[in-house]
Amino acid sequence: MSMFVIGFMVFVLACIIGYHVIWNVTPALHTPLMAVTNAISGIIVVGAVVLAGITFDVPNVADQLRPLMAQLKEQNPEKFEEFLKSDDYDYLKKQMDYADDRTAKLKKNYGFPKVLGFLAVVLASINIFGGFVVTRRMLAMYRKR
Repeated sequence: MSMFVIGFMVFVLACIIGYHVIWNVTPALHTPLMAVTNAISGIIVVGAVVLAGITFDVPNVADQLRPLMAQLKEQNPEKFEEFLKSDDYDYLKKQMDYADDRTAKLKKNYGFPKVLGFLAVVLASINIFGGFVVTRRMLAMYRKR
């Protein structure tokens, strides 16, 4: 089973269980439940801020090997020319090209987690604000006038 299917199953089960738990709460417990929900949303905001601010520093093998090859060329040009004609160089060249392509793809696609992190910050912030408003209104019902 793929990780997506497992994650989706957990999400669906969490939605079903969450629905039943929330709708079966007695009215007297709504205020404490809102406080817990605000705390959970606060944790979500912290995680989302971390995700939105993440930068991917992908080490590129090709960038690390190029200086070594230049150094070999400087120190021993005959050995370097011999290395360029070998099968080892062809294999190394393919691996370096693959590393360049993979690094470019990783750097190109790292904007998606930032967008998800930003959306999570916005939605959790709305949830926190709404939770405080609802909690305040509920507590106002218990105040003596």
